[in-house]
Amino acid sequence: MSRAMQSVIQQYLFLTSMFLSSNSFYFPTFDAKCKFAGQQHTTFWAGGTVAGTVEYTDSEHTEWNITHIGAELHGRIEFKTNVWEKKRRRGYTFSDKRFIFRSAIDSKDFLSTTGNYSWPFTFRLSKFLPPTIKQTHSKSAELMYFILLTFERPSWYRANIRKQCYIDIQHLSSFTNAKKVEEQKTNRKGVHLHVILHKNIVAVGKNISLEVNLRNPKKKLIRRIIATLFQIVSGGCITKERAVLNQQNLKGIDSFRGETFHQQLELPVSLKAASTWAADSSNGFLKCKPLVVSHKLQVEADIRGFYTNIRLELPITIIYTNETQN
Repeated sequence: MSRAMQSVIQQYLFLTSMFLSSNSFYFPTFDAKCKFAGQQHTTFWAGGTVAGTVEYTDSEHTEWNITHIGAELHGRIEFKTNVWEKKRRRGYTFSDKRFIFRSAIDSKDFLSTTGNYSWPFTFRLSKFLPPTIKQTHSKSAELMYFILLTFERPSWYRANIRKQCYIDIQHLSSFTNAKKVEEQKTNRKGVHLHVILHKNIVAVGKNISLEVNLRNPKKKLIRRIIATLFQIVSGGCITKERAVLNQQNLKGIDSFRGETFHQQLELPVSLKAASTWAADSSNGFLKCKPLVVSHKLQVEADIRGFYTNIRLELPITIIYTNETQN
């Protein structure tokens, strides 16, 4: 056998093995989708029920027969890597629920793809699932959930067809135990900053209500005061990261030299915010340490001079409520 022929055979065997090891693909014109019962949104509560139907229609590919139709709930976490790694982002997928819609015993049970079909489904989410974390910028951590639909086809050489239905999972909470918190500090120039957070629990889409008081007896130059809402994510193999959800300069404080300043501020909580959440353990879902999502409100006064700035941080709990969905 010539070397050229051996090379062709080796390439064929290699491509065949690659095909067999990943014999599924996402076909854009294959019209399969999820419809969720009784709601327009795709946000669901951890510990609650997900119900709906899988529907698909196809009239173009009459030769496609379907043997099995299954679904699996997947979570995928992605995060930035350190500067020494070649890849900018990496991640991994974990699974929770798996269920079968139909299974063919022999060829007479094969389902032709031509026509309109639907199958109902209902399953309960684990209350230990971490919340969906949306990307706030290109390098921030992300945790997404999707129902992976797999349409299996007969014969080893026919690739399976896959479709994804994305959902959000959050933790339903209430304003029970909300309280007023405050922080204050005086710098070496005698400037005193006092911040009062009227409620330390706030719902996504609502405003954080805070009060900022400044005493400046020596009339030092106050360049600005900035309020920033941070989301801090760690665990699940994520190196601790702080993402800015919102930032706002206080009005009337630019180049301020007065003795006193007072302002009430309403800082909106971004719809991209995740639930404040801390796992007791990974519960078999995530790798590495348990995932923690926390939030902090930072108020910083930029004051002329060296080491004169004042920075105050107040922990805050961000929750999802039934009103959030509406």
